[in-house]
Amino acid sequence: MTTPAIRDAHPGLFATGALIDRTAHGANIVEHPANATRLDALMATHQVRRSADGWFVDGARGQLWEFGTGKLGCTIAGTRNLKRVLQLSAGCATVTQRGDDEANIKCDWTAETLQNLTRLLGLRRRKRCSPDAVGRPVPRPRTAEASLSRVCA
Repeated sequence: MTTPAIRDAHPGLFATGALIDRTAHGANIVEHPANATRLDALMATHQVRRSADGWFVDGARGQLWEFGTGKLGCTIAGTRNLKRVLQLSAGCATVTQRGDDEANIKCDWTAETLQNLTRLLGLRRRKRCSPDAVGRPVPRPRTAEASLSRVCA
């Protein structure tokens, strides 16, 4: 999720929603059908969430969402974050709205742009599962009581 300090300073600016399973089909989620295959690839690597307005990817410094056919939109908050992202994305992004300490930008949906935005916005990526771990049960975390009973026994 977006940094709590940023969320608290900007109530209602960022979308919230449930995580979409990586096996979901992008055609059922996108507003523009031409973006379905791009969203399928994005869901395989990033934590895509569903909101009332569509889908988004949450990050530490902002959110990424569908702007149009072949376009991505980003919401950025925080003066320091805003200055940094706008400087580093100059030439590849267009500012669509800018306030004192938040902005919305749009850019082309390419692999290079997505890689840069992942780094700039601190987008949440899915955890990779090693091939030998597939199908194995996940080990349960130890509780404090279980750890103490082993030490004190």
